[in-house]
Amino acid sequence: RLTERWRAERETSPGDEWFTNVTAERGHHSRKGPAASASTAVNDWDFPEGWQPCSLDAVTNRITTGARDWSKYYGSGSGRFVMAQNVRPGLMDWSFQQLVDPPVDDASRERSQIAKGDLLVTIVGANTGDVAPVLDDRPECYVCQSVALARPIDPDWSGYLNLWFNSIGHGQLYFRDCVSGAGRPHLRFDQLRAAPVVVPPAAEHGEVCSRCVWLRTGEPDHVSNR
Repeated sequence: RLTERWRAERETSPGDEWFTNVTAERGHHSRKGPAASASTAVNDWDFPEGWQPCSLDAVTNRITTGARDWSKYYGSGSGRFVMAQNVRPGLMDWSFQQLVDPPVDDASRERSQIAKGDLLVTIVGANTGDVAPVLDDRPECYVCQSVALARPIDPDWSGYLNLWFNSIGHGQLYFRDCVSGAGRPHLRFDQLRAAPVVVPPAAEHGEVCSRCVWLRTGEPDHVSNR
């Protein structure tokens, strides 16, 4: 509804070149296999013509988590382990610091190192389902086992994905339905890959994001009323 009037004043196209290009780009990456199908939850939502339903897996080239055996490297070095405490709804909280000094020859370093534009999701613990974007470069920061890293093929779409997966009636509703384990809540990786998202055409995506001050300021309390 945010761009309903904007959309009505313009001609809309049922297809979108951006989505076609992104899915083609995904096919060029080394990761094998077709994208996971979106959860059937996507069928519960109404969305405008031209918006494309898909899975999170379809618009990312990496969904992974951290190394399992780095606890012995805690407490020293120049690196930082990104913990569930750092992931808050819509915004990273960097005040908590867990130093880590993993070995340089550990393959998990490259796999789990965050980059600007990544979307981080808490997948284990009380805050399971919390989602936040990485808004700036953070060298030597690595996700832990409780946090999943989802890397959009187009990093410019990180802000929109952040909005979608923090929407109470959309991304958050899906995650709440998926979370299991009363003693230790968690999300499975197949559920994360199948997480449904509906993406607008590229021009409308830009309009959506331009109306959300949160994406420009990093301050979730400053949300446009438009």
